[in-house]
Amino acid sequence: MLTVIYDKEEEKYKAKGTFKLGIAGTYENKSFDDEAITIDEDILENIQERDEEWVGPLLPFIKSDEPEEIAKGLEEYLNQLEKRAAENEKQINDNILFNLFMDMEGCGYPFWELDGLTDKKFLKSHDEEELDDLVYGDEQISDLYDYFDDSPNDGSVEKPDVEAKIREMYPMFNLDLFIKKIKPEYLNFKGRYFSFQFGDGWDGELACGAYDELDENFTFSDWHNH
Repeated sequence: MLTVIYDKEEEKYKAKGTFKLGIAGTYENKSFDDEAITIDEDILENIQERDEEWVGPLLPFIKSDEPEEIAKGLEEYLNQLEKRAAENEKQINDNILFNLFMDMEGCGYPFWELDGLTDKKFLKSHDEEELDDLVYGDEQISDLYDYFDDSPNDGSVEKPDVEAKIREMYPMFNLDLFIKKIKPEYLNFKGRYFSFQFGDGWDGELACGAYDELDENFTFSDWHNH
């Protein structure tokens, strides 16, 4: 849950508290001066101008044009957004996993070289030369692209279970450990849109500045993983 204030001196909104976004992690500002969670500086002007494109979903929560009163509406909106994210956590998580594994398949990344991510019995029973063909076979996570391309994750569209598919296709991959070691980095709210970024526990080998932008329906639209 977040508390939002308007800082008159800096002329911007600040947040304190936590916001959980599925496996991307729990983002936290322990004080209003922390910047793990930020609110875009243009949001005040966009709200006062009733810019539907940028802040349309927020407007029902705004009862006044006064910056301090807007803070109350913004706080209410963000906390209900977190609640809705929790209600749709499965689809949000699956979209994140889909993006990550599509990246891995695209470059044939040898994740079995990372400590702890692969079952040791599997490694011992296969030669290095055959691992790539065996792991990245004919069936691909990217086959599910149409379900996740510019598609909401608010429960309005039925989608396949990506996590279950990954566990079926990659039984040697320690998915639980990977998820456990995800490191949330920052969360930024622009209004209708918000972005998140996270890393992994292997010096960015699988998730390095993994970033995406979502709208109010949790549609992913700008995936990057450096």
